[in-house]
Amino acid sequence: MNERIAAFAFFLGCGLTLTVRAASWQTVVDGTSFNSVSAFTGSWSYNYPWGTDHNGSARMNATNVTVSGGVVTLSSWLTNSYEGTSSASPYLTIRYNSGTFYLNTQITINQNYPVWDISGQFKVPTQTGCWPAFWMTGANSWPPESDFMEFKGVNGCSQNTYDGSWQGVTTTVPTANSAWHTYRLVACLENSTNVDFHYYIDGVMETEQTSYTFVNSPCWLIIDFQMENSSGTPGPSYTTYTYVTNIVVKRLNAVGSGNGIITNGAYKILSGSTGDALDVGNQDTANNSTLDQWPYNAGLNQQYILTYLGNSRYAIMGRQSGRALQPTGGAATNGAIVCLMDFSNVNNQEWLLATNPDGNYTLMNAGSGKLMEVANNSTANFAQVNQWAAGSSTLPSINSISATGTNLVLSGSNGIPGVTYTWLTSTDATLPLTDWMTMTNVVFDPNGNFASSNGLALEMPQQFYLLQMETNGAVNQEWLLQSP
Repeated sequence: MNERIAAFAFFLGCGLTLTVRAASWQTVVDGTSFNSVSAFTGSWSYNYPWGTDHNGSARMNATNVTVSGGVVTLSSWLTNSYEGTSSASPYLTIRYNSGTFYLNTQITINQNYPVWDISGQFKVPTQTGCWPAFWMTGANSWPPESDFMEFKGVNGCSQNTYDGSWQGVTTTVPTANSAWHTYRLVACLENSTNVDFHYYIDGVMETEQTSYTFVNSPCWLIIDFQMENSSGTPGPSYTTYTYVTNIVVKRLNAVGSGNGIITNGAYKILSGSTGDALDVGNQDTANNSTLDQWPYNAGLNQQYILTYLGNSRYAIMGRQSGRALQPTGGAATNGAIVCLMDFSNVNNQEWLLATNPDGNYTLMNAGSGKLMEVANNSTANFAQVNQWAAGSSTLPSINSISATGTNLVLSGSNGIPGVTYTWLTSTDATLPLTDWMTMTNVVFDPNGNFASSNGLALEMPQQFYLLQMETNGAVNQEWLLQSP
């Protein structure tokens, strides 16, 4: 295990040391498991976990599975003799010998392993009667079932979830049988009962589905080449092949990471300055899709799954996309736009939550040390969300006062970028502020600097000036987290 140990511990009275662990991104299996037969059998087993038969007309044999050069080939051919009927419903007559294999490590989605990323590359037959699939099913009961890739005698890839009722979509993949394509599932624990599934083909998210029977339910991961039944009949009279490579299974290991200041789960995230929701523009789901603010409408593009990683850090993943929030390109600079990216549990995808006295939160990026904010303190719909250094509690300073003709030029620094300030003037410094005159309203520039030119009343013996800020803190860097 590649665990990262937190930098602190505390001592119990009994003399034991309790160490708080940080969550880590673990690789359960990767493409190297197909490098040789010995590597293959170290991670995978032949046939189904329950035997050689399932719901089609093929009986599985280890001899129909070959491993060579990082590719596993599953072969299916007609039997030479009568082999009876399948031992599984609907008990079809066995007409084919074929190949199937499954991962030795079971997949269990729970608080200890709340995020899973499972992917693989395939070339599959799409003729009538061919039924290749990449899927997982309950080890102790059925349901649950999740199909990441399933072709049933056509060139449409079905991606389905079953928890007592079916959810699913079918996407046409015209070159499924002649070119490599990547099929992927990202599963995120939403709460104690629900799991969000995000299904992708070649990096494009095709569907998001929510299941109610996967939490704490161990599952087998199966790569299958079944025949006929749902894929049609009769199947081919010649040998057909399914090719498999680069199977990768990763999981977030949160064992021992402890509890954060909020409970893991789904949230809407509202701007402290506008009340609008953190939003993925145009409901985009691709990598590098940017974040903005928009009035809350309960869309999945305005909901996020927060998962505690330890050390006050959280992963924030879009419910619609299954992708994590980070500054674009992982940048550490002020103004870097927050975007979606495949989760990889690196520092720039980790956010430190801190509570403010008003009940709002700040979200500090662990990679940059900067806060998520509404850019330029904007109140507009679709205003971008970026990262910026925390607003300073130190008052702005006036660095320069000069006269140019009949104008007084005042300039300085240390303002809060994007926040409006106002120049007030009076001939009597003892007057209450309500009696001072407003000269101009200006906005601190992106670096917190300011400069303004104001007309001088030369007939007045004396004039006093005050710089008044619209806010005394960066409210655009505060967020309210609520159940969606």
